[in-house]
Amino acid sequence: MNNTSMFARHSIWLSAVFTILSLQLALGADFPSSYNLVEHDLVTRVEDQGDVGDCWAFASTTTFESAVLKSGLETNPYSPNVQLSQWHLATRSGITPVLTPTFVEGRPTYEGWGGNFELSIGYYTRGQGSWNSPASDPTIPQLGGGAVMLSSSTLNDYPLEAAESGQDLTPYIPPVQQPVPYGVRNAYLINQGNYSAATQVNRIKTAITNYGAVGTLIYMDQSLVDPTTHTYVYTGSDAVDHAVTIVGWDDTKVVNGATNNGAWLIQNSWGDDWAEGGYFWISYEDTHAGKTSNMALEVMSMDPYSSTVLQNQLFYADEGIQLDNTTTMQLASILTSSEAGVLDAVGIVTHEDALIVTISIYVSWSDVNNMPETLLPDYTVTTQIDLAGYHLIDLEEDYAYLAGQDIVVVVTYDGDVFYYDDNSQVVEGVSYVYNDGEWVDVATLDTPGTLFLKGYTLVPEPAEWAVLAGLAAVVLVVIRRRRRNAVA
Repeated sequence: MNNTSMFARHSIWLSAVFTILSLQLALGADFPSSYNLVEHDLVTRVEDQGDVGDCWAFASTTTFESAVLKSGLETNPYSPNVQLSQWHLATRSGITPVLTPTFVEGRPTYEGWGGNFELSIGYYTRGQGSWNSPASDPTIPQLGGGAVMLSSSTLNDYPLEAAESGQDLTPYIPPVQQPVPYGVRNAYLINQGNYSAATQVNRIKTAITNYGAVGTLIYMDQSLVDPTTHTYVYTGSDAVDHAVTIVGWDDTKVVNGATNNGAWLIQNSWGDDWAEGGYFWISYEDTHAGKTSNMALEVMSMDPYSSTVLQNQLFYADEGIQLDNTTTMQLASILTSSEAGVLDAVGIVTHEDALIVTISIYVSWSDVNNMPETLLPDYTVTTQIDLAGYHLIDLEEDYAYLAGQDIVVVVTYDGDVFYYDDNSQVVEGVSYVYNDGEWVDVATLDTPGTLFLKGYTLVPEPAEWAVLAGLAAVVLVVIRRRRRNAVA
């Protein structure tokens, strides 16, 4: 049976499953009428971003910390092991902020600190290390990766007092290369799209129940916050301008200005002296909350993995292209390491719900024939991805490779659209898309870029070091382990 037929069968089956699921969600899943992560010690404390416009870093960090607690990697929300640095994310993610303030009516304002959840995902999936930044701002010459704990450096603490007093923030920039205790297995972008309002409410409830807090973007007009009930609803058309975190819900909550009851419990980043201890309620009917842009995280310990993440790009894939006459997308990334190692998993980005994705490993890329050569079927894995976002997919077997050896990873899925990173430095010969019967280098497109693909490598066990030491005498080695979460 050819691949097209296989994908057609999977797509028909998956479409039916999602239709049933959507109907179930729209009719109301088995959720309690109210739920609060704070009451279950699954949210960390309220923080204060001060006069710096990095609310997205606070919302992302709260979401990550809640996911750590929800996963059981840490159970105490006050433990230093779950206190991550918003400041490291804000300063080492790749934005080019202005570190000296301007003053408006005597109050300091710091410009250029805006970001989003996609920027956070890029930071979270880079791994430990430092890289030359594509940005021209000399004050922040390097990118970092995360998530980084506050306790790793005194400079990871948020410089709230310095910012509020209008100081130059340059001396407070934290070091780049720091230990990364936690990684992201899945970053779900649970945006409403074509889902009904009722279905979307239940999608967000599902994410909170399964993964913890959900970051969301809103339009914030403080004049609409009820000072007595601490409730809020915005039903206008202005674009989002603030990031917050959904930490619970109450289907019976009355919100002034909303037609129906029901609201999200929100943790803000304006300190615990704002609203109700730093929390407020946003109606389900709000234009943006829980709809426009939402991120949930499934996290993991980085202990099994090397600090080296094989990658050609450093940012999220946010540039999209639709191909004509294409129903099955094929993308190829060529990863290379300066050291021998063991490839365990591949991180990819999807921009649609309900995709069947196949990951294949090839021995090499033929420059003569401009195509991948020698498929290694032992490593091929096909998996169902229900939600758009970032996903770390375990290979069917661990793949040991030589220093300097190319690892060609081909990603296949139904569709005619692919996304890539057009912010990182573009390098030819590492990213390809199959179109009209030939492989096209993504670096040669009208808007050049690099495919988003991560290779997660293991810290070898003692017996495996001997295997790697002998790799010069062999082409490849399969290190067999029980794999997880793969479907035929």
